[in-house]
Amino acid sequence: MKRMMVVGLMAALTALLACNKDSGGSGGSGGGAAAAGGDSVGVKECDDYIKKFNDCYKDPTAKAAAKPGLDAMVSAWKQAAATPQGKAGLATGCKSALDNFPAAACK
Repeated sequence: MKRMMVVGLMAALTALLACNKDSGGSGGSGGGAAAAGGDSVGVKECDDYIKKFNDCYKDPTAKAAAKPGLDAMVSAWKQAAATPQGKAGLATGCKSALDNFPAAACK
């Protein structure tokens, strides 16, 4: 569980750094994916990660323990997805997080 949170936070930080490096400003058109309702980020790889998280965690106690980490990642992902550069970074970071999703969570 800790590994999932670490990998996810690394992906979120990577995406945010990529976003900030290329944006040069506050990005005036930030309404799109960040304003989307629910847990959708608007980046397929990130949305796939969220779906896998929700599908895999069957034990309510384990899911409740991991949920704050997921919520923090989704919040950061939504901020990063506000720019095209952020979305590009998220696609890579979320794919890596998805590829490293802990198999133990799906038991």
